[in-house]
Amino acid sequence: MDDTMTKRQRQVAIAAGPVFLRQGFVRTTMGDIAAAAGLSRQGLYLAFPNKEAVFAAAVLVLTEQQDAELEEGLCHIRGLRSRLIFVCERWLRGVFDLQRSTPDARDMDDLIFPVVREVYRRFVARIALLIEVESGDALGAIAITDLARLLVFGIRGYSNSAKDGPDMRRLVELQVDLIVGHVEAAMRARPVASKQKLRA
Repeated sequence: MDDTMTKRQRQVAIAAGPVFLRQGFVRTTMGDIAAAAGLSRQGLYLAFPNKEAVFAAAVLVLTEQQDAELEEGLCHIRGLRSRLIFVCERWLRGVFDLQRSTPDARDMDDLIFPVVREVYRRFVARIALLIEVESGDALGAIAITDLARLLVFGIRGYSNSAKDGPDMRRLVELQVDLIVGHVEAAMRARPVASKQKLRA
């Protein structure tokens, strides 16, 4: 949770999230946000200096909500492949579905916005942690982060080429299988490397 937001800012961010999701950043006005939050435009400007600041807060609140749902779901899932597919399906495919159903919301995923880059950085860290827990010391920290980036941004790129939801799911599963295969190969090779060190 972002503790730097005041109660009023959080209320505005919660109200603004669905507006941005429906209309995107470009088409949303401060008047739209004020109306959704039940404030005058003057009252809105007392909480946030501009639309960019509201957008950043709204994206962070939406991300917090999604993170809570992911944590709840992950408690019931075992195995790296299943966990990665669950997280990628919920998060990245959710972005794909949103872009298909609401084209105006496409800019909600635009890396030009610092807050969107931060959300992706956090998501890469989440994926890296899932890989690290499963692989132990079989992979180095840089390799784990690279695998997480490969998975996240590979799947993100599929949103431009997938034909529909089922095609996107197939591509997500293929990408996850490639990552899991690499992790499993590294884990199988780990004892061999340790034995060779002992012989040297």
